[in-house]
Amino acid sequence: MKKGLALLGIMLFAMPCMAATLTLPPLNLEDPFCPMWQTIDQEAQQLLGMLSDFGVSGIPEYPLVDLENAMQGDGIPDMYQLALLSALLCKGNADVQGQFDGNKLKFTGLVDDVALVLGKLVGNPPATPTAADRLRHVVTLLTPPVAPITQAILDDITDAATTLDDFTSSIDAYVTPATLPTLVNTLKGFKEAVAALLGMDSEIQASIFDLLTSDILGRVTTIQQQVMDIVAAIQSAVDAMPAGPDKVYVTALITDINLIVGALDRTVLLTVPGAIPIYGVVAKTAQEPFAAFGDYDKNGKNNLMIYYLLKEENNNLPPTVEEFVVAASNPIAPSSMPVAGLFGLAALAGACLTGGAFTLRRK
Repeated sequence: MKKGLALLGIMLFAMPCMAATLTLPPLNLEDPFCPMWQTIDQEAQQLLGMLSDFGVSGIPEYPLVDLENAMQGDGIPDMYQLALLSALLCKGNADVQGQFDGNKLKFTGLVDDVALVLGKLVGNPPATPTAADRLRHVVTLLTPPVAPITQAILDDITDAATTLDDFTSSIDAYVTPATLPTLVNTLKGFKEAVAALLGMDSEIQASIFDLLTSDILGRVTTIQQQVMDIVAAIQSAVDAMPAGPDKVYVTALITDINLIVGALDRTVLLTVPGAIPIYGVVAKTAQEPFAAFGDYDKNGKNNLMIYYLLKEENNNLPPTVEEFVVAASNPIAPSSMPVAGLFGLAALAGACLTGGAFTLRRK
């Protein structure tokens, strides 16, 4: 069958417009040229390369990456969904553009908060000691303990310092006082790709947040709780200390601890469902137009069906992103396969969700 059949036919089924789903226009990546696709495509490839450099293993080649469903995939490589979103941003849609701009700001804010936390933890010795060394110095200043400080509290502070040492040693190959500013600028350079992925569909978002909360945020939140448990005790000691350099030192540490806690709180809030909007919908229960089982053009054939139909018509080779964008966004959808066959392909594609495509893990 000729590829041209993918763009021919009459709309067989019309899905009623869901009130919470935006009506989106037909798209094309090539006419006119879409610079946003070039930006997101390049950033996504570079981001995956950076993750590999940071010790994340199990990432396939970029054209095969499929992040949904706890990194098990949804049947469509994410590259195609990124292209569909990029084409819409190039064509122009005030609602989706507003969501996209908001998500970029949330990501750059997240980077700033993470940088604040890491900067306080690793310090810049010898001028600025690490957070762990600062805690140990507080123990020295408060020894021997005087009420309301007890030896048990001093032991808790020492334990917290040890925990911080363990954490900073686990990242010192990647994060140092010298490299942190460059790392921040590099991460912000991925803002379009990350914003696109986070708002693409709920499954991608959940996969990314699962990675964060189970690994990075999980460890940091443990530290946060330990530190919060001792702040009140240290504060009570400061209140009882006479004015002088020791009191200034401990007060400055408490101020920095509160900055860290605030940054971590803001980071955790981003993982709350709904905090980062999904593109093209105004309610979390609505159909998500860029998801595999979403129907961008509302013609009754979801994006996964379109992808597999195009692949079938291309001798089982993946279609180009340009072909997918036109076919998925045009109500005159591919029609060379019976609807039952389309549902069969979708079911087969869904089987990959149980088999698993790849797993992200730290080396």
